Amino acid sequence: MTSVRVHDLHYTFGMRLRAQGVGLENRQDLLGHYAERMTTHNSRADIQRLVECVEFFCRTNEKPELTLVKCA
Repeated sequence: MTSVRVHDLHYTFGMRLRAQGVGLENRQDLLGHYAERMTTHNSRADIQRLVECVEFFCRTNEKPELTLVKCA
């Protein structure tokens, strides 16, 4: 039997909020965090979602370009 901790549920809630497009500020309020860093830690992007974003980019941009900007 797998044990589930309250923190695991908290982490899952944060990840699902992010997956549904809930903004950082709202996730921070819903998760009860004071520090933005803690919110981003508890609502990391799902790896599969990141892969899908890159694949979408590759499909929609036939000739991707790299633009370098030099700051003075």
